[in-house]
Amino acid sequence: MLQSNKDRLGISSSKTLFNALSPELKSSIEGIGLNKELERDEANAIGKNIKTTIIPNTAGKATRIPSQTKQYSLINFWASWCGPCRTEHKELVKLYNTIDHNQVEFISVSIDDNKSAWLAAIEKDGLFWPQVSDLKGSKGPTARQFGISAVPYLLLVDKTGEIKAVDLITAKKIIISN
Repeated sequence: MLQSNKDRLGISSSKTLFNALSPELKSSIEGIGLNKELERDEANAIGKNIKTTIIPNTAGKATRIPSQTKQYSLINFWASWCGPCRTEHKELVKLYNTIDHNQVEFISVSIDDNKSAWLAAIEKDGLFWPQVSDLKGSKGPTARQFGISAVPYLLLVDKTGEIKAVDLITAKKIIISN
């Protein structure tokens, strides 16, 4: 996957460049979308901590994320209707089958609003780790808490909630090296 310009520039430089745009560009559909991404990236920057949250799993049982007992939690944000998410699941399944489950917890957070589509995608993609969703879509409390406006999106956090990676390639390196 190609690295975007904002990834190469860093969040601070990207925000500076965004702020230099004209008011017309900032208020365009593209400008609004870019600003949401920048806000998400700033909130979910490496070294920041995420808040513990409780989200229902497929059976409706309250599930805490991130894990506070395992060294790392890999939190995958996705949706059943997202083609790139479904493609990324193949890589996640491969990684899941090679990790030490005593050290790393996988958890997938869906921003679906259709339970049957969500459950069918879980089964079809062979996702054997915990799956959670508030089933309120991209405008629901979970998506808002994590600033998720586009998927797929991934966070690797340690047991204190500190963000260690925001992409699958870096997360793999960290997980495999430990």
